[in-house]
Amino acid sequence: MRGKNRLKLCLSLGVALSVSFLSGCVAYKFASPLLPLRENEKIEQTFQNLVLGIESPADPAQSYELERFVEDLNQTGLFKAVRYTNGVDRPDLILASFSYRGTNAYQACPWGVVGQIVTIGSAGIIPQICNSETEISFVLYSPRHDQQKKTVSFTYQIHTIFGWVALFYTPSSAWKAKPSKDERANLLRAVFLREATDIQTILR
Repeated sequence: MRGKNRLKLCLSLGVALSVSFLSGCVAYKFASPLLPLRENEKIEQTFQNLVLGIESPADPAQSYELERFVEDLNQTGLFKAVRYTNGVDRPDLILASFSYRGTNAYQACPWGVVGQIVTIGSAGIIPQICNSETEISFVLYSPRHDQQKKTVSFTYQIHTIFGWVALFYTPSSAWKAKPSKDERANLLRAVFLREATDIQTILR
């Protein structure tokens, strides 16, 4: 029994060490046609005094992604406030019909879980490459002119490479060893700055 327990412990430690060993061999890239962001202080002033109201999605399955979306919006600092419509009396702008569509987890990585096992089992020699694309869309309108609406949609891609080959990618400025905390927030800033002129029209 002790021999079996030791073997299990050794195997567990081996797997843990392999995962820890390979975790430093990851190349990650977040990309979107809207990036890099071009800052414009005059355009940003369009949003500074606005309270953005968020309508809850009709599909409850979208709620989790909407929560993340709202967190990212708050992180941008673009708006005076970002609140759900049931928690704010007079929003200046309303975001509705939120929709999130992303690549299925089993399709993002060609080998899936098997690929992870192969990469770990080969000590990172056999890499696994994963690619996913996400599309987000929503509608903006002013509560004073709810017939005049603006549909906004954008996409972003996430590319991840696991294994020692990742070391050849990380020296590039486009690739990183781990995700940045503010990458989605930066993308949302770019999205709203791109739509600033139309948003001003809606608010008039």
